[in-house]
Order: sequence, then C-alpha cells, then structure tokens
Amino acid sequence: MKAFESSVEVFLDAYPLMRYRPSAKGILRLAGRLEFAAVTEGAPSMTDEYRIQIDISSPLDRALPQVFEVGGRIPREGRYHVNPDGSLCLGSMLRQRLILGAQPSLVDFVDKCVVPFLYGHSLRESGAAELPFGELEHGAVGLVDDYRLIFDIPERDGLRRLMRLLAMKRRRANKLPCYCGCGRRFAACSQHRKAHVLRRTLSRLDIKRAYKEIWPTGA
Repeated sequence: MKAFESSVEVFLDAYPLMRYRPSAKGILRLAGRLEFAAVTEGAPSMTDEYRIQIDISSPLDRALPQVFEVGGRIPREGRYHVNPDGSLCLGSMLRQRLILGAQPSLVDFVDKCVVPFLYGHSLRESGAAELPFGELEHGAVGLVDDYRLIFDIPERDGLRRLMRLLAMKRRRANKLPCYCGCGRRFAACSQHRKAHVLRRTLSRLDIKRAYKEIWPTGA
C-alpha cells in the first residue's frame, strides 16, 4: 500500500491542480482541474483543462480507477462515451491494460488514457468530424469489436470461447478443447502460444472481469 500511496504523491506532483477530496470508505478520491496540451498526427494541437474526479479503490495492478468529468462539459450520454454511472468510458479494460503495460502508474493512466479521451472531446467541441484515435460503438458491441482486434479473432463466438479458456486456471484450460475447433487440447494447439503472448500483460483476473462484462451470465 505504501507504493500505491507513493504513486499518488507522484501524480499530484505531475498534476498540481488536483487535490485529495473526502470520499467513501475504501476509495481514494482525487479531484480538481486537469490541464493538458496534446497533439496527434492529422489533428490540431489543443491546450485545455477539465474538472475531473478520479476514484481509486485498489492499486492499478488490481483495478483501474473510475474517472468523472464534473464540470458539465461532457454530456452524460452513451454517444459521448459516458457510462450509465457517469464515469468516462476510456476504452475497453483490456485495451487500457495493454496501453499501461505490466507495471502501471497513475501518471501513465492519466497521460495515456484520460488525456487522449479529453483531447478527443475537445476536438469534437471544435467541430472535428472524427476522433483521432478511432471510435468504437459504446457498450458490449464495442467491447467485442475491440477484443476481437486484440486477440485477432474474427468471430464473436471464437472470442467467447478463447476468453473463457483464458479466464480459467491455466492447468485446467490446457486440458480442454482449443477454441479454434481443431479438436486438439488447448495446450497442444498452435493457437495456445499465440493466445498466451498477451498474458504477459493481461492477468487471468483481467480477462475474467472482461468476459463477465460481455457475458455476465457466463454463457
């Protein structure tokens, strides 16, 4: 926990307009103005600021923070990529995990996940027709599309079978039929090594949570 608190201190050094705020038990809340300057190829540079709130319930290697825009600039609607609880949809959970790498930090989370989202919204406010980093459909449909890209699987059902295997303990999953339908055990199929490359960054718990987001009944 000490390392986690140290990470928060580093974050506050990087973003001095953010402060601790009282919060519910077990949640560390940071709130204030987040200033940024951003640019990407094919889009104009932007300097802007938003009032945001970051709720942290666990260290980043266990759960990603929830981020809220509290200044009233971003409508609380799905088409603006805002979740029903008001938190910003910064991208799929597994995509954020891959962006942050195996040793995530709070500063990296804001720089690589939060700022690009806010930059995209600033561009939208200025009249941009498309977001510079692409735009998936909000909700489960967009999650499936992104995870199909991540795991390089064309069909939804194949994605479901693979994620179900990767959400299990490896010893158990290796004995089951491979998701590709070849009839071999998962461990004996050439797809096994390909699938497990991503496990260097994505934990079994990450994949299990992502699976339940799309298939909450375990179907």
